Amino acid sequence: MRKTILSMLSALLLAGVMATIAFTGTAQSRIVDVSASNYFSATAMDDNGSLWKWGGDFYSPIVSVVPGMTGVKETSGKLFYTLALKDDGTVWYMDQYPRSGVPGAFDTIDEPVKIDGVSNIRAISCGADRWLALKDDGTVWAFDEPTMTLVPFMGLSDVRQISQSQDHSVIVRNDGSVVCFGDNTYGQLGNGFRQTAQGAVPDPDSQALNFIAADLHNVTMAAAGWEFTVALTDDGTVWTWGRSSEGRLGDGASLYSTQCRAYPQRVPGLEHIVSIAAGGWSAYALRDDGTVWAWGDNRYYGMLGDGTFSSRSRPVQVTGLSGIVKISVTDMYALALDKYGNVWAWGRDSNGTLNVHGSYDFGFSAIPVLIGFSHALSGPAIEPGWMVPEYTATIVPEEDRADATQNDDSIRYLTISEDNLIYAFKEHELLAYLPDGSLKWSVTIPGRWLYADECRRLISMDETGYGTMLETSLPIFDTADGYVYLYTLVGLPDDCPVTVDRWDGTDPTQMTVRTVEKSLVAVSPDGRIAWTYNLTEKIGVEDLASVTVAGDRIYFYHCYNDTVLDRSGNLVFSLDNIAAPPAVGSDGTVYAFQARKINCMPFAVYVDPITGDPIDCLVPGSVLEAFDGNGRLIWSKDLGIAAVHPYYTPEARRLYGSLPLCSEDCLYIPLEDGVMAMDGEANVLWSVPFDGDVIKPLMMMPMDTDGNLYYTDHNPYGIKLMVVSPDGNITMTSESNYVNVTAGYDGVLYEVAATPASGSGDGDMCTVTIRAFDVLQGSYRWEYTLPLGENHTVLVDSDNVALYFRDTMAFRPIRQGSGYVWADVIPSDRFAYVNFRTAVYDSPVVINETNITYASAIIAIDSQSGIVAQQPLEAYTTAVAANNSTIVYATQGGDGPGIIVVAAAAAGIGLIAAAVLFAKFFMLGTVARARSRLEDNKNRGRVLDFVAANPGATLSEISRDTGMNMGTVRYHVFILELNHKVKPFREGKFIRYFPNSNFYSQEEQLVIAMMRREPIRAIINTLTWSPGQTNSDLSKVLGQSESAVSEHMKILCDRGITVKEKSEDGRIHFSVSGEVQATLGRLHERLDQKGIKPGL
Repeated sequence: MRKTILSMLSALLLAGVMATIAFTGTAQSRIVDVSASNYFSATAMDDNGSLWKWGGDFYSPIVSVVPGMTGVKETSGKLFYTLALKDDGTVWYMDQYPRSGVPGAFDTIDEPVKIDGVSNIRAISCGADRWLALKDDGTVWAFDEPTMTLVPFMGLSDVRQISQSQDHSVIVRNDGSVVCFGDNTYGQLGNGFRQTAQGAVPDPDSQALNFIAADLHNVTMAAAGWEFTVALTDDGTVWTWGRSSEGRLGDGASLYSTQCRAYPQRVPGLEHIVSIAAGGWSAYALRDDGTVWAWGDNRYYGMLGDGTFSSRSRPVQVTGLSGIVKISVTDMYALALDKYGNVWAWGRDSNGTLNVHGSYDFGFSAIPVLIGFSHALSGPAIEPGWMVPEYTATIVPEEDRADATQNDDSIRYLTISEDNLIYAFKEHELLAYLPDGSLKWSVTIPGRWLYADECRRLISMDETGYGTMLETSLPIFDTADGYVYLYTLVGLPDDCPVTVDRWDGTDPTQMTVRTVEKSLVAVSPDGRIAWTYNLTEKIGVEDLASVTVAGDRIYFYHCYNDTVLDRSGNLVFSLDNIAAPPAVGSDGTVYAFQARKINCMPFAVYVDPITGDPIDCLVPGSVLEAFDGNGRLIWSKDLGIAAVHPYYTPEARRLYGSLPLCSEDCLYIPLEDGVMAMDGEANVLWSVPFDGDVIKPLMMMPMDTDGNLYYTDHNPYGIKLMVVSPDGNITMTSESNYVNVTAGYDGVLYEVAATPASGSGDGDMCTVTIRAFDVLQGSYRWEYTLPLGENHTVLVDSDNVALYFRDTMAFRPIRQGSGYVWADVIPSDRFAYVNFRTAVYDSPVVINETNITYASAIIAIDSQSGIVAQQPLEAYTTAVAANNSTIVYATQGGDGPGIIVVAAAAAGIGLIAAAVLFAKFFMLGTVARARSRLEDNKNRGRVLDFVAANPGATLSEISRDTGMNMGTVRYHVFILELNHKVKPFREGKFIRYFPNSNFYSQEEQLVIAMMRREPIRAIINTLTWSPGQTNSDLSKVLGQSESAVSEHMKILCDRGITVKEKSEDGRIHFSVSGEVQATLGRLHERLDQKGIKPGL
């Protein structure tokens, strides 16, 4: 009953029609302070001293006044509980209370509990392992929860302000100095080096270790983030130090930077700041004009409030906020209070921290939304003395905000058409390559096919809000008869399309849904834009657009509508209120589910900020309809239960992305409680119910070529796997855990495993094992451990850190100690192509100190013959595509694709079994650019000259003798090799380089390679002048051990450089072979003529 009454009151508050607040003892008053208390609830204080709280209730996130909590000064919280500090200096627990004598254990409490013996407290701050208290006398104390007592914290006194995070404490003294304590792995203590100060819990009897932030004075406020620190000085500037990744230092460094800055540095562009805050990996600054600025991690919840899910390494303005007087943040969400008393929130909506009247939800909002009850209590503006009119100038020029990836014009997506053309998608360009890798044409695309890496597509949506996953946007297109039909958006900013426009702040009820220009662009076989079909409409939640060519029609699904065009771009008909891309039968019949609106917020950026209602949040209903080729309704059938919104991996979506799924004119319908099959006349062929957990189509492989359907529970890869045969029988149920499955194709799941190469654990390069699991057979078809190939060790610097440490969340790595393995399997009918990288590195990662050793390659595995082709890689791939004979790939910065042809089809015969006809490697864009600049690069010329004068030189020899670093040498040799100026010669573990002039035969290259190895050259010279030596003889003459000589002689004999002869006494005598002696003579003569002295 109590929850019902409170819910009704909350609804009235949100409508803004209550003249007074009907809570006992609480008169109407405005909000004067806010606190992001803990992950699941938020608090605000009014001018009567009452404490308001919302969120935190699992089933009904309501707003209420906390009984008995008057005179509250501030709140602070951990994961599940909140501390309240009253103006009488007492501290109270809310939500949970520590269990006596049991560290880390808490009991749920229904009402606040005062902490006995804690008094005279001026400020509190909670972190992961403890909370700190600042007393009226300026001393700092730490609360020991098992004993429920305060203990002195490192003997600190004369303190102005405290801040505690997950891993360290930050103390500001009255003299403006900053004292830090705790974990210093990433330099977050700011003392100029990385060394941890004491342990996680202070020892009251220990000697104080006060790590003072170097070269920083006149600090007025500090905030401890996760692995970094923020400080505000009295001149209104902001300073940061600690870990740099995801932009949390605000200094413009790469988002992928693993730099650890152990000293304070000013955040560029931030001035006139009056307050700061830090939450998790993000930081915030309140400027004296009432605007809020944020930087750092923004990938998951839109914590920066700028309408995107793009992390920022420079401050950006929080969208739509003005007149702000207070900010407060947690790791999950942020709050702001404006001068009218309105509370704004953005980030993750955990148990109603954003959606104060809705049901339990775990959505998120990338823009601030108004907390309704505060608006009902708001009044005339009350400005603090420091507030000035809003500035008109931007804080940082937009061009300075772009991170490294935004300026990258690499190929983002590749596909191979049925006629074996290779289509490469850049952000604003489409390119077509012939099967041999030569460019056929390129065309600039109007608008953007790529929404942005940060604008993700919702994978799974239902009324509970569970199971929400995100995926980077991909091009939406289809090809037919040499044409490409591509969906683009026009007029969107490069960072991310924001669906809901912001209002001006004066009347927050005025809100419009953004409309954008959309186009379907047809590109002709010769690379011209043949026509465009334009429309203007809003972007719906998910906007699961789809383009499908069937017969002479193009089916363009967009924003819950299906537009059907002819091949000339003329409108034939359109269908509205369609829940998902429809299916098209062989006769052109269109099968589509009606959409229904649900009260769900899995993507909170699409909600009305006042009412919290979802904007066009639609899911499939229970009504399936069929339309003829002219858009006329043929039949409509209510199935009695709603269909389930299927979502697939990009590869599966291209084949099975419709609802219902249509195969050979049979319709397969995933339902909330099972799966149903129907024919094209609306007759139910069979229906299979599922018991227990929610079952959905397996997102990577919903069907095989035999018509078997694959279903799994709500986990994307499944704990339970079920196979339904074409006639509706459940043929297999598996309880296995497929957590390392990376791909699925035609009844086979491909698993990835990582094992340290030497078996000793951390510090070892991991091997990669690929297993093919036959689902129907319940057994593995094959298992192969991939050859690592050549290792590369490089020093991590600011230029290459983004290359070797990409965002690991984006590509599902398997972590092994201080290293990782990543592998992507692209299966086909015959081959399984594996794109993998394995690496090990020094930890923690520090710029100009850390070394990373890695191996990377693309490998083709034949199901019958094993590994049949491999291509080592140095740069990571940005896109990969494959068919039954070819895999194409693009790398960072390359304009054209690399191509590996694994097997070729003979006319009328098909693939040649167990044979690799040829494998070749193209880097077209790199070659083109390099050729134009080849003769202009001085360093490259030095490398080429060195190789000509020193044939058979290794990379390390080139680097050592030219004074260039290894990375520079490797790059120039790579370009020279691509342009056929040099060629490699592999000799054992050594790769040596020769001029590519046919001057040296294979035999001569081998001899030179041997002679460049000092111990072996000495042996060859000795045997040339004194043939017939034994191991013992050579050991004495050369001063080498007999074991070393024996090893060298084995190499020379194996390569045919020397011959051996057994004497009558059984001893083995060695001599240089006659052919090699002749080769050496010719080489000496020819090299003398050219003035080359290779040390032979």
